Amino acid sequence: MKVYKGYQFRSAVDELILKVAASFDLRVRIYWSHQIRTAGIDRNNRIYLANVRDDAVMTHADLIKWAGFGVHEILHSLYTDFDVRGNTKYEDALHNAVEDAYIEHRGIKESVTGNAESLLTELIEMMTTQALAEVSDWSDPSQYPFVLAVYLRNHATTKIPLADGLEPIFTEAKRRLNNAKSTNDTYAIAHWVYLQLLKNQQDEPEQGDAEGEKSDKADKGQGQGDSESDEAADGQADEATQGGDKGGAGKAKPINTDEAVNPEPTLDAQDKAASGTYSDQVVSRDVDFDNWPVRFDLAVTVPAKLRYEVRRLFENSGIDEFQRNRRSGAVNVHALPSHGFNDKLFKLRRSVDGIDTACVVLIDASGSMFTDGGYDKQGKPLRMSNALRTGAALIDTLRRAQVATSVVAFGDHPVVVKGFNTSVPKALSNMSRVVDFGATNDYIAVRHAHSLLLNRPEQRKICFVITDGEGDRQSTHEQCNIGARMGITTVGIGIELNVSSVYPQAITVSDMSELGAVSFNKIKLAA
Repeated sequence: MKVYKGYQFRSAVDELILKVAASFDLRVRIYWSHQIRTAGIDRNNRIYLANVRDDAVMTHADLIKWAGFGVHEILHSLYTDFDVRGNTKYEDALHNAVEDAYIEHRGIKESVTGNAESLLTELIEMMTTQALAEVSDWSDPSQYPFVLAVYLRNHATTKIPLADGLEPIFTEAKRRLNNAKSTNDTYAIAHWVYLQLLKNQQDEPEQGDAEGEKSDKADKGQGQGDSESDEAADGQADEATQGGDKGGAGKAKPINTDEAVNPEPTLDAQDKAASGTYSDQVVSRDVDFDNWPVRFDLAVTVPAKLRYEVRRLFENSGIDEFQRNRRSGAVNVHALPSHGFNDKLFKLRRSVDGIDTACVVLIDASGSMFTDGGYDKQGKPLRMSNALRTGAALIDTLRRAQVATSVVAFGDHPVVVKGFNTSVPKALSNMSRVVDFGATNDYIAVRHAHSLLLNRPEQRKICFVITDGEGDRQSTHEQCNIGARMGITTVGIGIELNVSSVYPQAITVSDMSELGAVSFNKIKLAA
């Protein structure tokens, strides 16, 4: 069975979803968030998926589930009117169930992907199996929206028990769904089901044309996760399952209109979930710094001794020396004047390869780096200026030690200042033009740095974080630990702040003058 590491898995899911979206000229942004247990999309085409750790072990079945949910959300973007909503929580849940079946039927019919039917069918079968294992009372009215979502789908075979009295209602709803053309139509079906469930469940359901049963409240909208927050994004992918079975669940009970607890299957798992919210698409990689004015003078002098020490720490050849007085090897010409032919005439070169290294330097460019810490005589913010000088000295020194380096500035999102293939002079030019990037989103920055390092071939991987603040402490700390398990050393360099609660290896710089000199020596030791 093929398995993926979490960071590889996220990349594969992203690629698949973006490819499907691009085929419809649809621009979507994918967020991996701990605030959602399944998947969702909002009216701005932001798709939310349950987050997974970089070191989580994911299977092909997981890939089908996450990718299937992603395709499902794309179908909502294509076919759902996000303004159509139910009048109560329960009616809204019923509408979600009908809408889910409608968009999947339409997506399969229109072949949104070459394997749309097989992908959605496999997804539904997995979800139905999970629900059957977890739910013990199918006569509980809170389960009916989920049961309806299962019953309406044509493309799955696994059955879910129906409480007595539901089958005639759901069968009529399924007949009406065949004629649905829009979200307003699916709402009319859901509203009709809702009215039937409010009656005695043993009564025969009313027959009629769905066109004549539309509620005059249909313009109140659908609840497809139309909020711009993560919490509201879980609207439409939650109930997707298939099946239907006559009886076997007991007598149907009256519904509670204020209760809509849907037992939707979840994407996350205890051993796979990660905290924080991450999107690889929010990273700015192709910023044209040449159009930005120069703001900082990055001229910095690193003592030759310190450069030598750093080079010895990181260089590729750990040992490169001649062992003299050998019985065989290359002739030691220095021994010829003082020795006749004897067994100490030769020398042997001994070279043992060291560990090749890749390093990402994260530089906090949040607002406090520009406003706190005072200003120099030219009015430049000292804190930001010294942080950039330290980063400049670090990458120049590491370059001389043949260490592959990248520099990422971050505020509310990461900005790649120097890629691994960018020259140092070009990187220094870019760094001199860095601006205020907003709030301190250290989690997404550290996670992005780790993703860069995980895709590098070098054996040793190091991430330096130069920062004066703490954003998402818990998620960033967890990410540092995940990185450590995958061979990444993360060193936090706190400017006038102890960041040891976030970074397992931490340095505190209390005097700004130390940042470009003394702390650089500490950086060398920490690495």
